[in-house]
Amino acid sequence: MSEVMENITNLSVEEQDKVLTKLASITNLESIEVDGVVYHIPKPVSELIDSIWLQLQDKRLKLGEIKKD
Repeated sequence: MSEVMENITNLSVEEQDKVLTKLASITNLESIEVDGVVYHIPKPVSELIDSIWLQLQDKRLKLGEIKKD
């Protein structure tokens, strides 16, 4: 969160207010870890990532790249 705060310091006060208001309205965040860094993302984004992952696994299974459990 501190990185977000540092990044918005270059914005105008009005833009800062918009960003902070948007952040405050997001209540259903989920955590994901990528390369050792934890990110908090909206649930719909997490669901999209999960869906894409399942589609990729299905394609790889059909191509014989992975074994079915």
